Amino acid sequence: HDVFPCHKDHAQHLNPETRETCVQRKKLPTVPPMGSLVDELRTSPVDLHPEVKESDGTFTRIIKNLEFKNWGRTVQNRPEVTFLPHSKEAVCNIVKWSLQKGYTTVRASGYRHTWTDLYSRDGQVLVAMLPLCVTNKLPAPIPSIDPDNDLMGIEMVGEIQEPDGATKGLCKIGAATTNQMFREWAVGGYQTDGSFKRSSGWTVPINVIMSEISWGGSNAPICHGAGLRHQTLSDLVHELELVNARGELQVINDKEVLKAAAGCFGLLGIVVSLTLKVDPMTYAVVYAQKLPMELMVPPLQQGDVPLELRTLEHTTSLMLKQAKANFEVRALNAFYAEWFWYIGQKNGWQFCWDVDDGAEADAKPYPEPWREKLQMAEQILGQLLNDFFTLIPALGNVLQAKLLSSLAQFVMPSMKYTEKPIICPVIDALHFRRGVQNMRVYDMEWQIPIPENESGGPDWDLCRRAWWDAINVSCTDPKKGAIRIAVEMRIVGDSGVVMAPFFGNKHGTCSIEVLTTENVKREDWVPFCQSILDKWAEYKDRNGQYLNIRPHWAKEWQGLTVRGVPVTTYLKEAYADRIPEFKAKLAEGARQGGLSPEELSLFKSPLMSEILGDY
Repeated sequence: HDVFPCHKDHAQHLNPETRETCVQRKKLPTVPPMGSLVDELRTSPVDLHPEVKESDGTFTRIIKNLEFKNWGRTVQNRPEVTFLPHSKEAVCNIVKWSLQKGYTTVRASGYRHTWTDLYSRDGQVLVAMLPLCVTNKLPAPIPSIDPDNDLMGIEMVGEIQEPDGATKGLCKIGAATTNQMFREWAVGGYQTDGSFKRSSGWTVPINVIMSEISWGGSNAPICHGAGLRHQTLSDLVHELELVNARGELQVINDKEVLKAAAGCFGLLGIVVSLTLKVDPMTYAVVYAQKLPMELMVPPLQQGDVPLELRTLEHTTSLMLKQAKANFEVRALNAFYAEWFWYIGQKNGWQFCWDVDDGAEADAKPYPEPWREKLQMAEQILGQLLNDFFTLIPALGNVLQAKLLSSLAQFVMPSMKYTEKPIICPVIDALHFRRGVQNMRVYDMEWQIPIPENESGGPDWDLCRRAWWDAINVSCTDPKKGAIRIAVEMRIVGDSGVVMAPFFGNKHGTCSIEVLTTENVKREDWVPFCQSILDKWAEYKDRNGQYLNIRPHWAKEWQGLTVRGVPVTTYLKEAYADRIPEFKAKLAEGARQGGLSPEELSLFKSPLMSEILGDY
């Protein structure tokens, strides 16, 4: 399974029995890695492990002492061994070998989009579920499902009836399967490898925007989509298959254990497949709009709008009342509800839409092939600007945000209600931007519980306040240029997953984030994030109690403080009622696999142990 075609030369140092296996395996449809990745691999070539085998009897590929970097370049370490398996049996053998050799940490990685340190450690073991030329190289090649890799794949395995009478499909997905692979399977048509396939007729109702992310990677830190009616991706999990701490395949389908296991940060084992509850295909009817900032998410008071963003010479109370009603209707009812402000723009972008089961005849792929290629090119251009402004930081402080935000605002679709909407398979609308992998960013996101209003419903004023607080901090940042991309806000429902930051949010969640480019100095970005977090942390409910805000586990939160307390200390309190339940369910999951809870230490993350304590 030679995912590095340029490494055939490296195979010459292998013995004759293994050399042919190394160089003749079926290649993924990728391009050779370039730049720093090639330099790394010249000093740490791909080898074959003499003791760890795949399911077909060949030896598993490894790289020794290869420096690990996550996609956002916020985490770096150097595992002693990075394994590149292509079978479940290999993952089992990796765990067994690690135990025999006395390693204390075995962790997995996918596309490496987690900004926090949930990975392996120096001198330990990393299981890379995707080829390094896919995860480490920019521009990023797009892999197809490899039929010889049983860590990838999609299969319908049944149907169930939910308590509300809805029919759900059960879809088993390999942990190394990407969103792009799943999207192609769902909608059919011409695939990345050039073949043509019919639509599966099934879809997930929610997902992250990025199509370049593995299903194992989005499940572990409890990722989410948008829409008050929706929970998280982890809430869709019907069954998990993982390699446990004895190197054995274990299936978890106990509903109580799944409340923890479906979003457990890899602490229970290396997940190799997930069975999700999926919906019959439906179709998005999208009226995306560019609107004046004052009217898209109306401020609590007009003075909240910075002077440089004001576009309306005169606003009446009736205009603002109508804008407030429009916002609240979308927040409450839209199948998908998200708002964007690209830095410095006077108009925002509203991406709120609904679905129509009967719109199949009018549905077309979105984005169209030409637009998809254009989006990929736009993201590549964004990364080139990152690299350029890294060389000239002072120029980047002045120009980069203007260039990127103007370009982003220009390319986003916008239409009036008298015009024809975008009608497409719902999963196309969920992944409305392609090629996001090609431009690295920094990203801080927090989940703010929406409190109850005086009538017993959701207090949408909280969302408006959080939105404009983030914008005002962005506009008054003393080191102009810390934020160079966007403020985004989504409405999300609650969750039944124990460690989800949405858990217990009866009236839903204001999921709000700030993004900037990777060339912004950390000494500028981190204080900026802290300034916004300080605002969000002030919010209280009608009884004067602080709202239980919690970060997106996969985004940036390490090193920050909440109300003057280090974030890890704060999270112990924020999850004080959840942590005992979480640890008890993990222990039960271990016992169901014939293990003692203490054996789970092989998969521990030092960062999560700081929050969870011993278990």
